[in-house]
Formats: sequence, structure tokens, C-alpha cells
Amino acid sequence: MTTRIAGYTIVAELGPANYGTLYTATSDSGAGDELVVKILDRSASDYEFRRLSNEIRLYAQLDDPGLAEIVDAGYSDGVLYYAMRRYDGTLADGTFDTATTLRIVADAARGADALHGLGVAHRDIRPATIARDGHRGRLMDLGLAQVLPGGDASAYGPRGTPDFVAPEVAMGGAASRASDVWSLGLTLHAVLSTASLRPPLASTGVLDRLRHVVNHPPVIDPALPGEVRAIIERCVADDPASRHPTAASLADALDSTAEELT
Repeated sequence: MTTRIAGYTIVAELGPANYGTLYTATSDSGAGDELVVKILDRSASDYEFRRLSNEIRLYAQLDDPGLAEIVDAGYSDGVLYYAMRRYDGTLADGTFDTATTLRIVADAARGADALHGLGVAHRDIRPATIARDGHRGRLMDLGLAQVLPGGDASAYGPRGTPDFVAPEVAMGGAASRASDVWSLGLTLHAVLSTASLRPPLASTGVLDRLRHVVNHPPVIDPALPGEVRAIIERCVADDPASRHPTAASLADALDSTAEELT
């Protein structure tokens, strides 16, 4: 295992992430707090580093409470890395009441909306890419953003995690505000329900899973509260134009419903 990179000493491995591995680490700066460092799993070219640096530069301009705080990024011995503040875990590794889940996803939706304002689609929103900051949420895991029409950010990475990908993206279309809204809706469902959204699929191949997404529209758990079910159903409307018009409007609906449930 890597023990050092640039000015960081690796403490422990947290697990795999898109195109790389997450680690806890300490900084040589002596700040004291542990950080999370993502190290990409392959050597990178100068061009790829410039692309990722551009995304991080845009991301850093936002300083949005719905986004994970990036503290550093670099290119060391041909390997890309970035460091972010360490949070309390993700939506994938805990059990939360409905109102708390709604608020955490609402925060991540506002983070996504901030990215959309810069012309960037996150394109891999799922429980494991939403950090928990106390009872609030932060969208994380840079490195998979795609340019939206009219934007100036760079594309980087695959089309996202198949189970949370919108069908228009699974069919080869560009990621967009609407496809991120789809992913937010399925993320909410995945955390609040154990019901299967689609028939089981024996294959683990990415192409088979993408075809499964296209051929089997999600079925929302009828046991969910009606207000929550209605929000998710709008998120996963077949027509992207029929979904919540922005991630911010989705966040407003989630916060409003959380208030009604408390």
C-alpha cells in the first residue's frame, strides 16, 4: 500500500472509489486533523492532470455547504490525487430516519445545483458519494464530471454507476441537470427502502446493467410515505423535462417534506 504521497502520510485505507482508492491521511503541514486523500489508480498524463485541476479550480470557486471541502490536489510521480476534509461517513453506511435522510439528500441536491451553475454534471450521485456532516449532507467524489451544454468544465471518467444512471445516459446521451436529478431520486429510494427497484439481474457486466436500466423503469416502493414517493416518482419521470426542473427545486421539496414529517 502507498504510505506517502506528496505532503501526506497515509494512515489507513477506506476503500475503493471511482478511478481510485480513498485513504485517511495526515498532512505534513501539522494541521493535526485527518483528511481523506483520493489517489487515482493509474498513472496520469500532464493533460489529464490539467483536466482534473480545472474541475477542482471550478469546484473551489463555489465554497458551497452542499459540497465536500477540497483542501488540496496535485500530481506526484505521475499519479493524480486530491485531499478533502474528513466527514462522518456516507449515506451508504448508516441507517437514518426519513426526515434526516431527506435533509441530507436535499443538501447534496443543492451542491449538485451549484455544480450545474458552472456547467458541470456530477454524473455519479449515489449513497456512497454523499458524505454525512453531522445531520447534513455534502456531495463528494470529484473526477467524474461531464460538461453540460454551454459549460466550460472538462469531462472525466465513465458514465457513472449503472444502478443510479438515468436511462438517457445509459443509452449514450450526455449527462445533465435532469440526469443528476434522476440519480438523486434513486439515491433517496435506496436509503429509505429495501424494496428492489427492478427485477433481479444475474449479470454483473456494466453493459448488461445499463441495458437493464433502459429496459426496466424503476418501481417505487408503495410502502414509502406518499409525499416521499411523489418526489421520487417525479425524479425518475421518463421524460427529463418532466422531472424536477432543477436540483435546487428538488432540494426545496425535500426540505418541505422533512418539515412535514417532524
